[in-house]
Order: sequence, then C-alpha cells, then structure tokens
Amino acid sequence: LTVLNLNANYFTGTLPDTLGNMSNIERIFINGPSQDISALSSVTAKDRITGPLPDLSRLRHLKEVHFSSQSLTGFIPDNFLRSLPSNSSHLTIDLTSNFLTGTVPATVLHRFSHLDLFLTSNLITSIDGELCSKSQWMNGVVDKYGCDGILCPLGTYNLEYGR
Repeated sequence: LTVLNLNANYFTGTLPDTLGNMSNIERIFINGPSQDISALSSVTAKDRITGPLPDLSRLRHLKEVHFSSQSLTGFIPDNFLRSLPSNSSHLTIDLTSNFLTGTVPATVLHRFSHLDLFLTSNLITSIDGELCSKSQWMNGVVDKYGCDGILCPLGTYNLEYGR
C-alpha cells in the first residue's frame, strides 16, 4: 500500500499507532468531513478524529501527509518524520484546522529543503526561528515573508484561514 485515502469520512477516536508501521506508504489522506471552513460549524468534534498526531517517525517514503479538519491535539513531536531522508524531493504536510499547540519544531523539519507546511487554524504559539529562512519552503513564500509565510504573526489572523 502506497496511498491511504480516507478523506471526508466521519471517523471518530484516535489514529491507530499502526499507521506508523506502514513501511511503504507515500501518501496519507485522512482529512475530516469538510475542508470548507464555513461548513466546519456544522461538523462537531464528535465527528472527527481526536488525540495527538500519530507517530510517523519510521515512515521513510512519505511525500504527503494530510490530516486537516480533524480535532487533533497536542504539539508536533520533535521526532515527527525523523526517518525521512533530508534529500526528499518535495514534502507536503497539511495539518490545518486542528487544535495543535506549542512551537513548530526545527529539530527534524529543518532538514527538508522543499516543504509545504500548512498549519492555519490551529493553536500554535510560535515557530522555531531556524525554519523561517527556508527559501524554498511553501514555494518560496517563506523566503519572501519569513515565519509569516508559514503562519500569520501571533495575535493576527486571516479572515478566511485563521492564524
């Protein structure tokens, strides 16, 4: 199995730890019932996946991870995607519209030169400054805007997408 697509389902509970054992997986799509922010008000937390991000640190072939419009909580772990080679051609991580908190860690993420990291509509308080100079992240937007190319500054927001 190289692609797991479980989009737009009304799954509940937590993501299983066994997700991190799918050694050949390249793309994971487990977006919530709606990616339309205006429609999220009709979808309650009971209609979404809850709990922390699953341990994906052993998955060496990932190219895309999409967990948007869920109710994931906690922080992005320091070992998130640890096993991916730093020369991965392009990586997309979409964690928008969850309840993730804390600092976006550079511990592992700094190794990637081409990364699209979508984090809007979370409760993230800061971004490790080391990530703010990644010139090819977000298709060059981080080169132009620094940390603001990843998330709006703390205390501000975009009416359509949140922080």
